Amino acid sequence: MQNRNILDHLDWEEQQQRPELYSKKIIMTFTLFFSVLVGMIFYLYNLWKLGKWQAGIWVVLGAVAYHYLTVGNPYFVVPFFVKALLNFVASLIIALPVWNWQIGKDLNYKIKSPVVPLFLAILFVAFLLYSKGLTNTLLSGF
Repeated sequence: MQNRNILDHLDWEEQQQRPELYSKKIIMTFTLFFSVLVGMIFYLYNLWKLGKWQAGIWVVLGAVAYHYLTVGNPYFVVPFFVKALLNFVASLIIALPVWNWQIGKDLNYKIKSPVVPLFLAILFVAFLLYSKGLTNTLLSGF
């Protein structure tokens, strides 16, 4: 019985030492439904928690370049369904080869809850929609 208590204690200590990170699925979901820049923020958080924040420069450069090519470039208009497909491809790139290269696919970690970021993202989108509607209402009087 004594040996079992020691093993339970070791398992508990090991679990306490695991980093708490956003999972690949969470990053993919936020990248797909919001943008690559949002997925990048989650991924950079993971790198920061692991002490690998310097590796994030490649993620930032890639996300900013992607954002410019698909959204920020006024000379290159991309239809919505193409943006959604490109976001899906970008989410796969972040969650599979980039994660495996920079974080490692065998890392044992606790999954951090996405509830607070999801709430903030929904508030932000609601604010954008409200402000766009308010702007349209104000401009329609002119």
